[in-house]
Amino acid sequence: MREALSRYIRSLAEQEQAKDAPERRQDLGTFVDWLLERQDFTIHLRTYKHEGTAREKNAGKLQHGVDILASKPDPDGEPRLYRFVLKEGKIESAEWAAGGEQKSMVHDIWRAAGRHRGQDGWYTLEDIRFKRFTVVAVHNGDLDRESLSAHVAQLRDELDERGIGLEWWDAGRLVELSLTPAYGHEIPSVELRADASLFPPGVRPFVRGALDSLGRTGGRGFDLEAVDRLLDEVLPLGRELVGSGPGERLGDGGALAPRVLRRLLSELALFAKMVEVECSRVAKGSTLPVFDTIERILCRAMEHVRRTSRAAFGAHLKAVDELLRGLVLQYVAQAETLIVRLELLRAVPRGLAIGSPSEPVDYPLRALRLGGYLATTGLWLLSDPVTPQPERARRIAEILHDLWTHNEGGFANPVTDDQLIELGLIWELWLRAGMRAEVAETAGGLLERLFLRKALDLPLPALYQRARVPMKDEHAQTLSETYLRGRRAAPPAFEDGGSTLAPLAVYLAHTGGRIHDARLQALAEPGQVESSDNGAGDHQGRSVHLQSWMPPADAATEWFAQSIEYRGHVQVFDVSRGVAGLVADFSEFNQPLPASPADAWSLPVIDRMAWKLWRTPPPMALFIALV
Repeated sequence: MREALSRYIRSLAEQEQAKDAPERRQDLGTFVDWLLERQDFTIHLRTYKHEGTAREKNAGKLQHGVDILASKPDPDGEPRLYRFVLKEGKIESAEWAAGGEQKSMVHDIWRAAGRHRGQDGWYTLEDIRFKRFTVVAVHNGDLDRESLSAHVAQLRDELDERGIGLEWWDAGRLVELSLTPAYGHEIPSVELRADASLFPPGVRPFVRGALDSLGRTGGRGFDLEAVDRLLDEVLPLGRELVGSGPGERLGDGGALAPRVLRRLLSELALFAKMVEVECSRVAKGSTLPVFDTIERILCRAMEHVRRTSRAAFGAHLKAVDELLRGLVLQYVAQAETLIVRLELLRAVPRGLAIGSPSEPVDYPLRALRLGGYLATTGLWLLSDPVTPQPERARRIAEILHDLWTHNEGGFANPVTDDQLIELGLIWELWLRAGMRAEVAETAGGLLERLFLRKALDLPLPALYQRARVPMKDEHAQTLSETYLRGRRAAPPAFEDGGSTLAPLAVYLAHTGGRIHDARLQALAEPGQVESSDNGAGDHQGRSVHLQSWMPPADAATEWFAQSIEYRGHVQVFDVSRGVAGLVADFSEFNQPLPASPADAWSLPVIDRMAWKLWRTPPPMALFIALV
């Protein structure tokens, strides 16, 4: 929380000029207002009006060097008036050398200190006659204490001779004050309990909607739709659909100014930390809401940062880099917490299953969802450009293999075809971690299960239902009715006559000799099958079209923002040439894509998050290159 607050505070402008400020745009002045209210100050002059029906820029008298005017009693009860002077950024020796120049911090400090006491009477001071005064220098950067400590001490002494106190609140001090519990209330530090009031007034309801859902459900029913609404409020997509029907795509979106984008990302990163805080407080430390929140934020973030070249970010490049990396590291930290819990089940047969009638659907959804988080984490640890950690990645890969071995009914029994995404991430991690034999073994085992499900006339992975979190109600209902009634009584929306999952499994299994021609043809071609329904008897089987989808060349310009499953190319493979023929056709059809924008930021992990979020299958050329 401390780092997230620091990044947020440092991103704020001295005064936000956006038309929707301060209702939806925070700046240093409104943040200090929030801080003072928590510390039991009475605010007499604000940079903005936040009260009543007119939340707007203050259009009152000239400020005379003072941005905020507030009061608070000293420990002896005598009232003290504080005159706040606000500046954006760090204060270095060059700033001090310009002390007499207008707009410098030193100039405004002297101006505030020399303010005639009668001027304060312009504002509502509740008939208090102040005899004690303090000027507070506030800026959201660092103070070069090595060079300026003596100068600040001298300035403090000179003001003290005039009966004026001086306090200095730099970014570090602002963070400390932000973490201090609210005065006189049973509200702990924001490190222990999230506080939506920190956000601008127009954003608070969306923050509260998401955070409150954790308290109502203990983390089990986290409202991810509230997170999506928050994203649309704080950082709208800014792109419109072009065309209609299956080929529709998103038009180009405009680029935000780097400073604005930095501040908005800082706000969303702070929200992600608040979700983590609330999960620890009311949701028994659940990690899943944090994973899903970070994935959504990072996908929306990459959608926007890709519109601006890295060079164009200028002085904000390092801060944006740190924000994106900080969110990924928060994701990794949550994965470590999850791993500690899953290690207890590492060697327990069916340890990820629970006793429930819905387990035929829920077990594979649960196992592969958890596997997707861990595989994404392991892939980051391998690709981290700063501190790659192959040993930790290998440990995660081995834990995943053990969990798969003891929960084969979950991992190797997908209920939707798009669970190819989670399976692909797991297999990608194993390939990059040098576990090729495990990939061939598990791919072959999955194919054997698909063959048996087809032979017994059990449902195969559904083509048109999606394992997105949260799953759409109609998709969940279709799957539930299919597995409850049996495949032959399935709703019309259920279709399992095709598979994009099986060709990848065939390609990977053949590297270890785990699939042969007869099994492949039995999986794809119709044949006499034994029904799993009592009394149904044997009957003619059905064909399963083994197919592959290749994304369009511009896929990486859209997959952070929406599903692109209806664009690109599909090929149905001819199985009559056996495994060797399918492998050759698979390799020829699936061609590499241009580099993703995430690669330019050394964050290919965000591509993996986007595939999971929007249910876009990964490019199959990825696996061809690894094998």
